[in-house]
Amino acid sequence: MPRHALAVALLLMSVARAIADVAATGTFGIQLNGLPPNVPFSGDITFDPGAHTALGRSVDMAADVGDMTFEGDAVVNVAQRSATFDLGAESAGDFEFTAAGAGSCETAGCVSGRGTFAGRFTTITDPGDVLDGGIFTFDGTAAIDAQGKGPGGSFAINAFPLTLTQVGANVEVSSTQTFFDTRSETVRLFAARARFASVATAGATQFVAFSALPGALPTGIVLDPVVSAFVDVTTNAMVSGGVRLCLGYADANGDGLVDGTAGLAASRLRLLYATAIGAAFADVTTSVESQRVCGDAAAPGPIVLALGPAPSATTTTVPAGVSTTTTFAIAPGGPTTTSTTLPVCGSALGCLDVAIAGPLCPGETINPKLTRVVAKKLAKARQALQAARATTAAKRIAKLIAKARTQLGKVTAKADVFVAKRTNPISAACRDAIGAAVGNVIEQIAANRI
Repeated sequence: MPRHALAVALLLMSVARAIADVAATGTFGIQLNGLPPNVPFSGDITFDPGAHTALGRSVDMAADVGDMTFEGDAVVNVAQRSATFDLGAESAGDFEFTAAGAGSCETAGCVSGRGTFAGRFTTITDPGDVLDGGIFTFDGTAAIDAQGKGPGGSFAINAFPLTLTQVGANVEVSSTQTFFDTRSETVRLFAARARFASVATAGATQFVAFSALPGALPTGIVLDPVVSAFVDVTTNAMVSGGVRLCLGYADANGDGLVDGTAGLAASRLRLLYATAIGAAFADVTTSVESQRVCGDAAAPGPIVLALGPAPSATTTTVPAGVSTTTTFAIAPGGPTTTSTTLPVCGSALGCLDVAIAGPLCPGETINPKLTRVVAKKLAKARQALQAARATTAAKRIAKLIAKARTQLGKVTAKADVFVAKRTNPISAACRDAIGAAVGNVIEQIAANRI
């Protein structure tokens, strides 16, 4: 299939999937009826005509429910440009819902700018079974003038499934689905994953996406409208020992650049985590590979992809062939991995030869199975890079580099798995050392030094 035809096919598949989890879209108007911090509000909702398919069921809120009015109360934090709220909404018929959530505002007091208000439904009165199964959210982004009146903005009801979480060790659950982003007024796709160290009692995990959530960002970290989707991860399973959280990004051709962006390097992606909605976000990134950005946390909570500076490497220059000290930081200001036994390398193949020569984890005996896998994947990556260096055809070079990146990604993914092995695991420090060695190769590839 020609490349442009494949792109069209993928787009059509995306559009077909896009209606699957959006129960309704429309507009809403809002009026603030007081001054911070305690601000009552009221407004109305008008649904767009036409049916959607949410969680496998056809939903037509315009026909089956009609226009709605709502009123509620918000507690506004002027300094942090945020709010918490609860509201109740009703139609002219017998459909009603209540919701609670948080607001993220562009300006202090949520006036003279836009505010996004998003939360989960807490109750639904729905005799006609218009909405059924799963979790439903209220998500709206509105412009609010200096007097606290509209003119309002975009509105959506999004639907999210519950994911069974079984008893066991290193239990992994995931969700890939769409939601309507009321800030960009587009349907967006997200892929999220959680791996619980221990689950004592089974339950269900929610991966719920919102257009925006409040919470201060770390210094030097920014959001991006293409890649930044807020996902709140919660579970009622009895879990302990921490959780590894991941969000996906698109890089179909394996060139290290995020699809749909103007050349954004995937290495800049960071996973931010907050202990609760409204709390400050922290950079918990541990890996950026295989179209996933992952980080470790003590418990589930809100996460979002953001952008930071590219991974940094600081090297003390010494004569060729002599050992050097290299410090590699996955995230700026975060933990570093230091090695004092790696010779200087100034190209991807040179850094790969260093990794192949080893040892990757000085002073530690690596699981023999992992050793074989790493050696095999590194050899394949080296073969691809050698072929890329030997040709001048741009398309073939790109294809070979993508192949090398895939093999390198498999190395770090395998190392990550072997940390959690029950028998003969590797240490976290060993995993990080392997990641640092592979990271050196990827940095050289990104700098076009094959």
